[in-house]
Amino acid sequence: EHDAVPPDLRPLDLQTWLPARLDRWRSHPRGGDVQYDAPLADRDPLVVRASPELLGQIVDNLVGNALKYSPAGTSVVVSVRREEAAGRAESGRGNEKGAVGSVASSRA
Repeated sequence: EHDAVPPDLRPLDLQTWLPARLDRWRSHPRGGDVQYDAPLADRDPLVVRASPELLGQIVDNLVGNALKYSPAGTSVVVSVRREEAAGRAESGRGNEKGAVGSVASSRA
């Protein structure tokens, strides 16, 4: 029997949490390439219920991979935005060739 500990879910305002998380990348050799893009019209709190540790791992993995697989000097832009959809389900098949742009994109 597996005694898994449930994640510590709590309300997080992504408009403040995400920039603070990205600050951890400033000491990375390409830290200057990491940018946070917050649309001016969307500066209101954007609260989600999540585990800060698990969400942090996801963000770090995405940013780390974007830096690893993009040329030096390429901006890695991280942003959040509201969507009116109630939820989204993925098929679990993984990323098909060319679909990565919908997960993470970079700007030169």
